[in-house]
Amino acid sequence: MTGVAPGQRLGSLDGLRGVAALVVVFHHLALMTPWLPNSLWPQRDSATISVLWRGVTFPLHLVLSAGLEAVFVFFVLSGFVLALPALGAGRYSWPQYYVRRVLRLGLPVLGSIALAVVLLLLVPRYPVDRVPVLGRTTDWLSNDNTIVLTPSDVLQTLNVFGPIQPLNNPLWSLGWEFLFSLLLLPLAVLIARPLVGRRAAWLVIAGCLVVTTIGSVLGLGAAIYLPIFLVGSVLAALLPRITAVVGTWRTRSGVVFVIAALVLLALPWVASGIDGRLYGLTVGAAIAACGMLVVLAIVLPWLRSALESTVARWLGRISFSLYLVHVPVLVTTAYLLGPDNWPVVVPVALIASLGMGALFWFVVERPSHRLSRWAGNRVGKRPSEVTSAHPA
Repeated sequence: MTGVAPGQRLGSLDGLRGVAALVVVFHHLALMTPWLPNSLWPQRDSATISVLWRGVTFPLHLVLSAGLEAVFVFFVLSGFVLALPALGAGRYSWPQYYVRRVLRLGLPVLGSIALAVVLLLLVPRYPVDRVPVLGRTTDWLSNDNTIVLTPSDVLQTLNVFGPIQPLNNPLWSLGWEFLFSLLLLPLAVLIARPLVGRRAAWLVIAGCLVVTTIGSVLGLGAAIYLPIFLVGSVLAALLPRITAVVGTWRTRSGVVFVIAALVLLALPWVASGIDGRLYGLTVGAAIAACGMLVVLAIVLPWLRSALESTVARWLGRISFSLYLVHVPVLVTTAYLLGPDNWPVVVPVALIASLGMGALFWFVVERPSHRLSRWAGNRVGKRPSEVTSAHPA
């Protein structure tokens, strides 16, 4: 129904996921480094100057501090690739899906927590008193990460649905991933199925953006994040129509849409330079941009080719593992080499994160995938699978 053969792996989505995972790593490197604070630049007294500065430098934001935007991309990807096979022709085995999903997500998450505990025990940590740089300082390293291991920290980290995961804080997104993929995916498929190839699907996507915006303004986590997954699921239903329309574009038109998507992705960050409250009002634009990037990664030949390059595909393969292990590795490297020795810490921590991500994929994630396939085959017919879903 989508023009994607059953079992076909969408390599460009692997590449997109890999790039997004790398952005998350850069985001946490920036949080750890006083010369690259999360906002990138000192706060300015003039809102006009601030927004103009952000408008000019937003490409750097997208690379160095767009961690949340990258998670938005992950959520849209999950909704898309999990719904796509379920929307296809033929019988879909939900029991097998659930068995496989629990093992594919749960075992690597547990492995990453075990790794975080081991690294914390091997390398002592202590409070970091930063000297302000450019009028700013960062307290992420010691304030947002466990200093002394306690049973409470372990229990809080194991609870991915809780407010904090002090041993491995990126696990907050896995709570929403579990909630959607294990409880709400059937509802998303039920909503998306009647919309296959129909223009009315755009109205559902618009509704999701409105709900996400309202949730952002009110600070309601479920209203912020769960509609993002549904955007991806409905896009899966729209794929035949999108493919037909975009197939008529010229390459130049595709470039314009990619640039437009990146501008929309950074819009909340730019707008918050005027007033922080504008972030919530414009977050729907960032979600729309994530949907655009997913679609463009599939239908634009030149972008698909770039995202299917060897490096991008490798990043995509290890992206989930990289996402799970990079914060414990970054923090451990900083304390091992000295938190203020950031010119050395940054490159070493980046290389160590990529290396540990690849090792974790080989030792933990890949065996988890194999176990999930074996267990799934014991309970039912194998559902067609397009690609793995959550890097995050």
